Amino acid sequence: MKSMSTHTMEAQMQEVLEKGTHADALALYKQFK
Repeated sequence: MKSMSTHTMEAQMQEVLEKGTHADALALYKQFK
């Protein structure tokens, strides 16, 4: 995941937060960890 920029990661996180499901947020967090 080093090819991912921090900006892109934050943008995707924001997108998930706007959609608002905790499961999606958790999946995204695990994906980037």
